[in-house]
Amino acid sequence: MAIFQGKYAKIIDSKHQHGKVVQLGSVVKLRDLSSNKEEEYTLVGSTEADSLQRRISNDSPIGKVILEKKVGDEVSYKAPGGKFHYKIVGVK
Repeated sequence: MAIFQGKYAKIIDSKHQHGKVVQLGSVVKLRDLSSNKEEEYTLVGSTEADSLQRRISNDSPIGKVILEKKVGDEVSYKAPGGKFHYKIVGVK
């Protein structure tokens, strides 16, 4: 199944990527490498983002660095609260 959402979207062939690579709609489990705490988020478009529902935008600092990464990858980003370093431990 391919997904296409407009002129700024990328075609995603979910039969090849599901559960392997972070993409829009993925549920991503991240481990904070400073605290070892794990949290789960759903990566969504900016209009669907809702921090209370753990839905993060692909345009957010963390959303940008996890997009198209896979389990085992480590990512870092800077935000107003400081620098953050995570490991991707699950994608579904």
